[in-house]
Amino acid sequence: MATPRSISAAAAVLGWVQEAEFFDQNQSYDRGFTITYLVNWLLTALYGLRWDDREIRAAMVRAIAKGKPPQGISEGAAAVLTRHASVAAAMSAFTRAFQQTSRSAPYPDDEIRRLLDGDASASVRPT
Repeated sequence: MATPRSISAAAAVLGWVQEAEFFDQNQSYDRGFTITYLVNWLLTALYGLRWDDREIRAAMVRAIAKGKPPQGISEGAAAVLTRHASVAAAMSAFTRAFQQTSRSAPYPDDEIRRLLDGDASASVRPT
């Protein structure tokens, strides 16, 4: 008969295995998460937003990703936001789906990898 302790240990191992499988299948996650955090932090700091202003930030990220240049900030900061907005938009869409729709939301690894590869070769012209 399984005891609570053995069930707990089995659940911990299963959780670790699932995390390891996720990592193996989604190597782009850490880079995408870090870029998304940077973009959100810059928008919060540079535009005086609160961390709770998620919807405002999300709309700004989507607009920048679609080509609207950031206004009223330094060229360097605008270049960083412009370079990384597409990754941040895709990661944020996944995060919203994962948190609000289904814990089974598929991670868009191919899309994030493609966008990350584009970041590495992007030529950004600040406005």
